[in-house]
Amino acid sequence: MLSLPDSVLCVHLRLALLAALHFLNSITIGPQAVHISMAAQVERTLVRIEEILRRTSELALSEAEVALIERRMRVLQALIEVPAIIKRGDQERMLHLALEIEALPPDEEARWNMIPLYFTFWRTALLLGEGASLIPTLLAVKQQMVGSGDSLVTIRVMTWLAFASVQAAQLHLAQQECLETLALIEQSGARTIMAGYAYHFLFQVSYAWNRLEEAADWLHRLQHIEQHGSSWQRGTSLAPSCLCNSSKP
Repeated sequence: MLSLPDSVLCVHLRLALLAALHFLNSITIGPQAVHISMAAQVERTLVRIEEILRRTSELALSEAEVALIERRMRVLQALIEVPAIIKRGDQERMLHLALEIEALPPDEEARWNMIPLYFTFWRTALLLGEGASLIPTLLAVKQQMVGSGDSLVTIRVMTWLAFASVQAAQLHLAQQECLETLALIEQSGARTIMAGYAYHFLFQVSYAWNRLEEAADWLHRLQHIEQHGSSWQRGTSLAPSCLCNSSKP
């Protein structure tokens, strides 16, 4: 879809943007060079779509449709920008970007609202340390995504919920979400850095309950991922944790 000629792309703009979204969702693992290459492909597609939108009179697109396409392009551009912000440790830019994306009107499709939610999660849970306030929203979104068939996004939301639950000292909920996350990862065969976060939070829960042998087991599993898998802490799907100290509950 991302390599289609303009003559085909112009009649499948929504589908092309959806393909770009799935493309970006799939690059939370693997070498950094692969991330950069795949993100660059998405950026080139967005540039082409911008050029197509300048010819709206030829395409007979409504104002509402153009606004929707432009909004989806903006959230994709914001998502692409995040790794560079993390690399710089630029908390101010991240906050500015979060506020901008959160201010956009909600999308008609739940999957597109996950990107603004990502920024809301970062600002509220990580920057302000108020993850507890997000738990009702994250529980509702989780229910929406469970029936969507999009395992990667569902796993991501469940991991955000686990983080917020640990931060709110709702440890039973955190444990439940982590175990469900790991089960869904195994069931779907997904390759995702979220397993590392689930093990990390389970370690915290077990340690807080003084179940030291259990905590040691979770820590061992986390260390196995660090030693034999991709660098899970490099991923941006949970949150850009290097930008603020409150990312470590």
